[in-house]
Amino acid sequence: MQLDRVEAADAGYQSEVRWLRLQWDFKRLMAMDPELRGSSRLQAETLASVRSQDWSTLTTDQRRELAEMALGLGEVQQTVRYYRLLATEAERPGEWYEKAGRVLLGQGNYLSSGLAYGEAMEASADATVRKQYFLEALASLEAGSLHDVALRFASRYEHLYFQDKAVLYRLMRLAQAGGNLAQAQRYAVRLLRLSGRGEQR
Repeated sequence: MQLDRVEAADAGYQSEVRWLRLQWDFKRLMAMDPELRGSSRLQAETLASVRSQDWSTLTTDQRRELAEMALGLGEVQQTVRYYRLLATEAERPGEWYEKAGRVLLGQGNYLSSGLAYGEAMEASADATVRKQYFLEALASLEAGSLHDVALRFASRYEHLYFQDKAVLYRLMRLAQAGGNLAQAQRYAVRLLRLSGRGEQR
């Protein structure tokens, strides 16, 4: 009732009222029996509100909360969109691209998941973190049997890991799984050279 009065007064608090209404509706929706949510009018209204929030008027905490609301409502594409927006303003943007990758992977969208992990890699400066995202990208693409895409992606960054036996072995197995024997052989040769250097020492 108080929100209705504030909104009717048009005192310049429209965005705040919209946000408070969304929070209220979302909490009411989550309190409902999950089996009843899908067909409820409240779910439709809450979804519409999640999609129509004015991003520019929200604080960083509210933007994060909005993304999690979208995820809670099963709005994967909207969630990913918000994660990408959060990445553009985050101190560690890779973490948001990673979250997008996880959500997309959970939905079986292997290509988009792999690309999101690739973005996470590009956005990260730490070599260890970049390696983690690189391997996650390959895993997502391979899970979708997108071996050709995974090998093209690997070719872009393989030079970073020519001294890393574990990664080279992973790339060799990926090339074998994708039926690219020439690329598999190239990785195998590099592995042998690394092993030979180790024995000489």
